[in-house]
Amino acid sequence: MKRRAFSLIEVTVAIALAAVLITAVLAILPQGMQAARNAEIRTLAGMILEDVRDRLEGQSLEEGVPPISPLFYDESGRIVESDAAEDRHAERFYRVDLQIVKPAGEQLPTNAGGLMAAMVELGWPVDEASAEGELLGERPSTLTQTFLVTTLTGPDWEEIDANYEPKIEF
Repeated sequence: MKRRAFSLIEVTVAIALAAVLITAVLAILPQGMQAARNAEIRTLAGMILEDVRDRLEGQSLEEGVPPISPLFYDESGRIVESDAAEDRHAERFYRVDLQIVKPAGEQLPTNAGGLMAAMVELGWPVDEASAEGELLGERPSTLTQTFLVTTLTGPDWEEIDANYEPKIEF
């Protein structure tokens, strides 16, 4: 029985091939991690924007900064209540600033008389040491979104607009 082993050249080629493959995988790993982080931020931003819209619902909206602004959220997208103890400042990661304006533009619905535009600026990270919740660094990350909201929903909506019909969602 003749035993045959790998030659030194075959082993060297196999190691070189493995090194090239490992290098290629390691080269795309940071891009994949960044893509995952961006997807997480987009998901959290969507959750936060939905929460902001829900918080605006039922409030009488006038042009300017609404009384609930600014809002703060932790890294998981949960609201950090403003009346919480001061030690909760460390939990703040996202800051939401709101501005209510009258909508303008060609893409408005024809019956937009009772609508206002909510301009939302979502910024992160928040400086933990700042009592006012200022954003950290010279160029923090920000996302700006504008959406239409009704001026008031709830039991008093008939007093504001007798022709208003609330949207029913299932």
